[in-house]
Order: sequence, then structure tokens, then C-alpha cells
Amino acid sequence: MGSNITRAYFTGQWKCEPCVSGHKTGLHGASSSRLVGHQASLLLFCAMLGYVLSAHGGSGTLLGFFIGFSNAMMYLVHFVLLYVPFGLFFATAAYVVQTRNLQPVVSYFGLYLFALVLSLALHSLLLLLLVAASATTRTFRGLLHNAATPLAVAFNAVSSSETVPATIAALEERLNLDTKIVRLLIPMAAVFNTDGTAIYITISALFFAQTKSDYVDLRTIFLTCALSMLFSMATPTGGGPSHLRLRLIHEVVGMPTENIEILFLTDWIGSRLATMVDVLTGLIGVHVVQHCCGLEGSPTTEEANRELAH
Repeated sequence: MGSNITRAYFTGQWKCEPCVSGHKTGLHGASSSRLVGHQASLLLFCAMLGYVLSAHGGSGTLLGFFIGFSNAMMYLVHFVLLYVPFGLFFATAAYVVQTRNLQPVVSYFGLYLFALVLSLALHSLLLLLLVAASATTRTFRGLLHNAATPLAVAFNAVSSSETVPATIAALEERLNLDTKIVRLLIPMAAVFNTDGTAIYITISALFFAQTKSDYVDLRTIFLTCALSMLFSMATPTGGGPSHLRLRLIHEVVGMPTENIEILFLTDWIGSRLATMVDVLTGLIGVHVVQHCCGLEGSPTTEEANRELAH
């Protein structure tokens, strides 16, 4: 039922048709698989409702209700997440038991990890290297050496937000970047800069789609990339692709979602590598902004605090 509701919203056309198989009859869904829903209307309504609630005078009872409801849902989510490892274990165990030949599964996962690591490596060591070389005077090797601490924190915490203090300290103390630019851009980059996570989600979604079908057309690839970028920015900075994000992408594009939980076997390493790429992109972005501003060096911490206080 949940997947039917999700697909009905995103496709715009979703109906039940009779299905006859042998001596059994039933219903199955049929959709147009087109992204022609009412997302813009829903987003506009949510924005207007949020504005009215925030600007509501008086007691603000309605706003308090929504805040309390949101907090209650977050507590419920944290409670459910405690049992997620057990659910993933049994789902994976059931998939392994039902699989007669495990050799194709192992080979698929090997190719999946290779594609994921290769994509993240090309993005970070080739594209980001070219950006850093064209916009900064420091070598890429020296930048990685001085940024070892925030990258290690990102690998351990699997969250860009938790690396903000370590990243600010590394940029100000070891790389001597401008304090105002660092303290303005790093918190923003931790929220909005999710290129590594977007690559992770895209590779995961396309890999799973190819295992379920023989051909993935250009339209599916384009929609998957676009939705991965949107979902990576719209969800908390927690590393890898959650079950909800992957399921939503597959429902929107019209790809199958059976046994999608099997991808979480590689989530431990994939989410950490994606978070490290997110943090590294933020570091290079600060270098690029300072180079474009023409600022050299940075003020001391005491001077910066006095300027920020004024």
C-alpha cells in the first residue's frame, strides 16, 4: 500500500486493473511512469503553510502542534532505528537462503563496489584535483595532508555536520585561510554540499536497476541522477543512501524495489567514502572562494572574535 501511494503521487496516473493468472484473480497497479505529478503545487502549499504558521500571532497553538508532532515523529524514528540492524540481517538472510547460486550475487557486489569506489575516486582525485590546481596555489597533496583530521572524523562519524569543528580548525590553524570565509562557508557546505552522497545514491540505484532489468535507458539514468542530487540535499547529512531515498527514487522512475535492502551490505564502507568526498569538496570550495576574493592569509582567532562581536 505504501509503495502504491508513493507511485500514485509521483506519476499522476495510477489505477488498478484486473489480473488473471491461472485459476487466481486479483488486481495489479498500472502507471504511466511519468514524472507529471503535482509536486510544485504541494511544495507551494507547504511553503505558504509554513509562512502562515511562523507569522501567526497570539498563542501560536497550531504552530506548537506541528512542532510537537514533528518531535514525536523524530523520537519514533530513533526508536525504530534501534531495530533496523536486526531487520536488515533477517532480510539479507532470507535473500541468501532463497538464492540457489550465490556466485552471481558475489560478482554483482564486487562490480558494485568497484564502480562506487572508481566513481568517487575519479570525482575526488581528478575533478576536484583540477579545480584545486586551477584555483589555489597549494598542492593537492599538501591540502590532503593538512585536511587529514577532518577527513578521518568524516570517515568515523559518517556525517558532514559532525566534521564542522574539525574542518574549521584545520582551515584556520593549518591552512591559514580567512576566518570569516571559513566560518561562513563550512557550516553551509556541511548541509548543501552532498556531491559524494549524490554519487553514492546514483550508483546504488542504477546498479540495482540493472540487476532487475536488462536495459536502463537514458531517461532513467537522467532522472536517477537528478533525483539523487535532490534527495541528497533534502535529507539529513548522514552518509549513504537510506532505504527511503532509494525506494522513492525507484518508485518515481518506475524501477523494481524487491530485495532492495540487499544493498545495505556495503553501506558501511560506501557511506563513509561518500562523506569523505563531501567534506573534501567543502574544503576545496573554501579555497576557491578565498582565491576569487583575493584574500591572503587570515586574521588571528582573537582578532576574528573581536570583529565578529562588533
